[in-house]
Amino acid sequence: MSDGTRIRNKDLLVKIHLYNVQLLRQVLHVTNNVQKGRIIYRCVDRSLPGVCQFIQNHPRGNEIKAIIGITMLNRGCRQLGFDVVPISNPLYRGFKWINQLPIHLISVSNPINRFKKRHLPTYLVMSKNKLEKIYGHPST
Repeated sequence: MSDGTRIRNKDLLVKIHLYNVQLLRQVLHVTNNVQKGRIIYRCVDRSLPGVCQFIQNHPRGNEIKAIIGITMLNRGCRQLGFDVVPISNPLYRGFKWINQLPIHLISVSNPINRFKKRHLPTYLVMSKNKLEKIYGHPST
C-alpha cells in the first residue's frame, strides 16, 4: 500500500460496507453528480472514525492489518486515505460489477454515458496504521 504496508495471505482484514439503502435515500432526490459525490464522500468520511474505534476496541484489534471494501464509486477515495487497487480476477470483477450495478444506476444521473467510461469495481484498501493516523483519536 502507499504507506508501505504489505498485505499477505492469511492477514486479518476488516471488510467495510456502505449502508446502501440509507445512502440511496440521501442521494435519490439529488440530480447533480457532483452533489451526489459530496454526499457519499461525507458519509464515508464521517463513518471512518467509527471504523477506527471499532478496530481499536476489537479483541483482535492488534492483529487487524487493514480495512478493505469494493466499490464502483471510487472517485475521491484517495483523499479519504484509501488506496485504489484493481480487481485482477476477471470473473470476480464481473460478478462484483453485476452485484453493484443497481447502486451504480441509481447513484449517477446519466448511467448510459457512465458505462461508456467503463466503470469497474475496484478494491479500496487502507492500512490500520493509516486509518488510526487520519481518523483515530489520541489515547488518553
